[in-house]
Amino acid sequence: MLGKLSWLPDFSHWFSQVRQPTGDRLDVIVEPGDDDRHAFIEPAARLFRWAMNHERRILRTAIREELLELYNSTWRQEDEQKLSAKDFADQLEWSLLTISASDIAPVEFSYEADDLFGGHGVTVDVDKELRFRSIQLRG
Repeated sequence: MLGKLSWLPDFSHWFSQVRQPTGDRLDVIVEPGDDDRHAFIEPAARLFRWAMNHERRILRTAIREELLELYNSTWRQEDEQKLSAKDFADQLEWSLLTISASDIAPVEFSYEADDLFGGHGVTVDVDKELRFRSIQLRG
């Protein structure tokens, strides 16, 4: 459930906070773009349910395909051991879910990554077929 949505006119998006199964709070942004903001709530709710059910799978794919190698080959200090996929995933904290009317990346999962990437967070997005698309470092 998306929780109580609040429209933030200065940002042109809906905002909510929900509890994850772990008990942690998750910020949720719903960006209707040029679509009718009220009509977009129903498709956003479907994408929200999908995201809650598939976040771990998408994260595992992102780690396997890009994130772990990026960290171990570029960001890891020479005196540190390489991280396993599990150890890497354990250090990421899911903090934000963005659902948008985008045809390119309708769902973005954002994570706090401690010091893995020099204080940068990580965003993982999926394409319109809801498959892993790409990662970005942010902040």
